[in-house]
Amino acid sequence: MIPGPAIEYLLTLRRPGGGTLVILDAAQILIPAFPPATTLSFSAGPIGDDYGQIVYGAKAGPNMIPNAFTGYVQVWGSRLIAGTFTAATLVTEFQSFLWVTQAEPALIYLTNVSGLNQVLELDYVSIRISSEEDYEMVLEALARLGTSVRLEQLAEEANQLLTMLTGGPPAPQPPIRGR
Repeated sequence: MIPGPAIEYLLTLRRPGGGTLVILDAAQILIPAFPPATTLSFSAGPIGDDYGQIVYGAKAGPNMIPNAFTGYVQVWGSRLIAGTFTAATLVTEFQSFLWVTQAEPALIYLTNVSGLNQVLELDYVSIRISSEEDYEMVLEALARLGTSVRLEQLAEEANQLLTMLTGGPPAPQPPIRGR
């Protein structure tokens, strides 16, 4: 599961003083013989004493049978997704942002609606955030991302315009003083 641009950006960030700001994580839920007419409910949240986790992708495993499972995910008091694992959903990667914390984990409910034992296999990827301070830095970095991207685009456009106007690449300029 390939992370989107926002996750890729967060993976490049460093804490002041060193160390990564977020940690890439992946997990798999595998039940080789899930009994018929059985519901499994569990909570999924950050590992250990991590502050929070952003789940950004999930996918069913290749050994699951279409229409054998129904289920739903609930977090922060809302049922976010509910349905049957059809042939289309078994081959589709779900991409979203799901924020879970120790205090508010995701609640997952899965039911084998077939008459036979079934294989349940779910994979998900996430980034882990160790502390509340790191969480605040992630929020600030995301808030600044739009501005940073726009400034980079403006700088590139300005360089293209200078090249066009002067007939060559722009010469290095001294930094602007007073700011």
